[in-house]
Amino acid sequence: MEPSDDIVPVDACSMEISNTNKIILTKESTKVESIVDNVLENPMDLKQVTKTLVQSVVDGVNGCLLCGGSVNTLHTIYFQGEEKASFQNQASVGFIAIVLEQLIELLEQKTEVKFYIRIAFVEFYEESISVLLHIQYTIAQDLFTTKKTKCNLKNATRLGPIVSIEKIIPLITQARTRRNIGMTASATPAAEFTSALFRIYVKQVQKDSKVIYSTLDLYDLPGLNRLQRASNTFGIVESSLLNKSIYALDNVVKALQDPLTNPFPPYDTSELTQIMNQALGGDCLTLACFFIVPNDFNGTKCTLQFANSLQKINNFPLVHTEMVEGLQRRYDREAMYLRSELNNAQKSSSCDNQENILALMNKAHELEGKCKRENLEKIKVKEQSENLVKTIAEYRAKYQTLVESEVALRKQVLDSEREKLRLSKALVDLQLEHTCLAEGIEKDKFEITTKLLNAENDILELQMREEQHQIALKSAQESATKATAEKRELGTEFIALKSNFVQLNANYQKEAAKAQQLSVELLTLVNQKKALSAVPYLLKVEDVQQINKELIEKQAKTQATIEAISKQEETLSEKLSIETKKCDELRADKAELEFKIKTMLIDADTRQLQYEKTSHEALLQYQSDIQLLKRKCDDDNTKAQIRLEEVNEQLKAFEVKSRQLTREIEDFKRNLSEKSQENEILQQTTYT
Repeated sequence: MEPSDDIVPVDACSMEISNTNKIILTKESTKVESIVDNVLENPMDLKQVTKTLVQSVVDGVNGCLLCGGSVNTLHTIYFQGEEKASFQNQASVGFIAIVLEQLIELLEQKTEVKFYIRIAFVEFYEESISVLLHIQYTIAQDLFTTKKTKCNLKNATRLGPIVSIEKIIPLITQARTRRNIGMTASATPAAEFTSALFRIYVKQVQKDSKVIYSTLDLYDLPGLNRLQRASNTFGIVESSLLNKSIYALDNVVKALQDPLTNPFPPYDTSELTQIMNQALGGDCLTLACFFIVPNDFNGTKCTLQFANSLQKINNFPLVHTEMVEGLQRRYDREAMYLRSELNNAQKSSSCDNQENILALMNKAHELEGKCKRENLEKIKVKEQSENLVKTIAEYRAKYQTLVESEVALRKQVLDSEREKLRLSKALVDLQLEHTCLAEGIEKDKFEITTKLLNAENDILELQMREEQHQIALKSAQESATKATAEKRELGTEFIALKSNFVQLNANYQKEAAKAQQLSVELLTLVNQKKALSAVPYLLKVEDVQQINKELIEKQAKTQATIEAISKQEETLSEKLSIETKKCDELRADKAELEFKIKTMLIDADTRQLQYEKTSHEALLQYQSDIQLLKRKCDDDNTKAQIRLEEVNEQLKAFEVKSRQLTREIEDFKRNLSEKSQENEILQQTTYT
């Protein structure tokens, strides 16, 4: 938490706060990191910090709030509040008023429970405790019976029961004025070395007469920058009691980090740590709230390191019922009884010690004489053992030389075996290379033969295609001759049809002329009829009827001839159009066939040329590849034979060497067995 910016920068440094509540403090090459549960940059959010802690106190668990920071922070003001405080500004009220208000609100919500709240407020300075909720100061001797008993606030002034926060605020302001604000002998403010405790006692009585006890301790710790012991020089001038509480607190926290190595933390070294035995490693639910400011490297560094140490401590909170409180009182009484018994035993043992001193002195003289005799015997035994050790060391040196020579011979044998393996591996590699080369030659031969076969197949396919093209040409030529013959026949038919058409047209024209003549004759006859009708009495009726019949017959004949001629003309025109279409189609087919024949001939010629070229090139390449492979095979065979001869010679030489080495090893084993027998005989003689 960062207070206001009224603090003057002390030591420039950079401070970063990440989203994961990780605080990183850096200055030049030094770097300090700390991961906390919550980071508050706004002092108005103090209620959020203490909400869960106060709720656990209401549930019957003892709680503790540690408020600390360096001397450059305003942690004391946040602890006890300012002089003119208002609840609208949480930072000005302080933790004491906020916690009391929350506690009263939560207890009032429990309508079925009667509650009683009492408070006590004390200050620690130079290993003395002063009561702040009283008009006159009360020193440590008034609070404790003896210094050896467990530290508690039994005789401290308790105010209560408290019902509302408004009545208690004036008392807290009076207690704030009673805190030590003077100067030390070294002209430093005494407030830097003081610490305070504000304890709240809570008693809850339920309807079934069950009682729950709980306490809430609020600690104002001394300036944590005093933990920088190495670089500080104030310890030479200042009193040793000033920093005793903060140093003792640091030692207790370090001891609680590893309870296996430090099973008994040094709580008794300071009055402050004696009261904090339940807050640190006890049955309290402890919450620590530390304040840091920018540009305060040493103070912030000590604060973060202290916070990291506190996070490693394990507490064991429990609900304080009447049974738990009774057990605690019982264990406290047993501890006091055991302390008194120990003091009595120490007093009684001091009287008996004087009577037993002479007897103990006589026994001591006798024991000294025995020790001298035994020492002389030990010296003789040591001389004998040293001589034996020397002889054993000589034999061990000889044995070690033999072992080293055996190891060297074994190394030589191993080297020869490795060389054999290397040569055999080289032979296998040569054989593999030879087989690989032979396989490559066979593969190349196979590929070349396949290429030749493929080329021959392609040539055969070309020949087959040429034959097919020739057959197609012949069939096309035959179809063309057939088409020309049909064309000629169609031409002759067309000429005949044309001549027939001309004749029919002439006949038609003749018939038309006849029809016209008949029509003229009809008209004349009609006119004559009209003229005769005008002269009815000149002609007879029978003659008129006969003339009409003749005229009608002639008219019917002319119409029939006209219709027959028109039908013949239509049929002839249809045949002519069909024949003309067939002639056009035959001409188009002939042109297409001639074009296809020409293109097929050209393609056949080009493919034949290409396949002749490729086959010739493949033959030349095949011959050149075969010659190269033969040369390579001959060279590789000669090299492999030379290498085989060399390897055989080396193998013979290594076989000779291995036989020599086996003989030397057998001789060495014999020597070893003889030396080991001699060594055993010597050891038996030394033991006897």
